[in-house]
Amino acid sequence: MATLIHQDTDGSLRSLDLGFRPQRIGRAPDNDLVIDHASVSLHHCEVALSEGGVTVRDLHSTNGTWLDGAPVTEPVTVRGSHVLRLGMVELRVEHTEVEVVIPRFATAAVPPILVAPGTGKRVCQKHQDRPAMWQCPQCHRLICPVCIHRIKLQRGRTHYLCPECSRPAELLPEFQTGRRRSLLRRLAGGVTRSARAFKKFLKAGPS
Repeated sequence: MATLIHQDTDGSLRSLDLGFRPQRIGRAPDNDLVIDHASVSLHHCEVALSEGGVTVRDLHSTNGTWLDGAPVTEPVTVRGSHVLRLGMVELRVEHTEVEVVIPRFATAAVPPILVAPGTGKRVCQKHQDRPAMWQCPQCHRLICPVCIHRIKLQRGRTHYLCPECSRPAELLPEFQTGRRRSLLRRLAGGVTRSARAFKKFLKAGPS
């Protein structure tokens, strides 16, 4: 960002925020910054913000444009703080570097997929002695009937939610067909009996 500061004869300060569109300075009323002084031309110079800093261009003024005591004969680009003189009138150019910082957000680690030794069956993330029946599509957590959160709605329909992020959990593919789905209803309903029933279920293998 860049600002042009001018002190009037009465001591008051005026500022002009510079943009990428050239801002014209001079004595005429159609300028972006009007300076009513005899040494300033009607259209004296242009100042604009550029990728390299602040660019100053003289508009063939009568008494010249000066930057830090050096005449501006062609467009010049500067950074930082500088004194701009138009005829006998001094202004200050203030250019500040703006650093854009993009915040970094920590991403949740995906929990490891745990399987029971020998059987290759996926097990619950929290109870590794219990087979998993659901997986959360959000945090990928494997969930057993002890851990799953249940919400029973009207007409007897039950929703199964992840205990970690409360997103609806998805039934694992091995529990989504025929006899196994019927068995699922019985197992999920009796959590206290589920450990023994699941062991028997795993030994039975696919139907």
